[in-house]
Amino acid sequence: MAHKIKMETNIKLSSFILLILVIFSCKNATEKASEKIVPVIDSGGLIHKTVKNLNKSSISNGLWISTIDSLSTVEINGNHWIFKYVNIKTELDDQYEYLISEGVSDKQNALIEGRLILTNKSDTLKYGIYHISHANMTLVYLPRGNFHHYKKKK
Repeated sequence: MAHKIKMETNIKLSSFILLILVIFSCKNATEKASEKIVPVIDSGGLIHKTVKNLNKSSISNGLWISTIDSLSTVEINGNHWIFKYVNIKTELDDQYEYLISEGVSDKQNALIEGRLILTNKSDTLKYGIYHISHANMTLVYLPRGNFHHYKKKK
């Protein structure tokens, strides 16, 4: 009889431990869902890095016109970012997917901090977010520190 009670206790303890392991493994799987591996080109060549807390669709779809050069535009559709220039054919190298990491919004839901990462098969571009709203976008190109200002075409 004591052996039977000991066996039932072991089964309950084993079931409890199994339940705890399942709960922690499920939590880990949901945490990894917010991560994405993106290709990055650095001085050593093409590598893959894991980027956390990504927000893909924070920029309003449409055509964005440079305030510095009105012939230079960016077309955004979903998470696709396409650099365009009037009377110049758009090449595949001008088409990127964009990701926003570490984005911070203000009270009007404009992004006021974070990083914008553009990737395609052969390149990665990194920008700091100075301000992105539904009508205006100001980015800092990180390797050089120069500003890019865009207004959304109405």
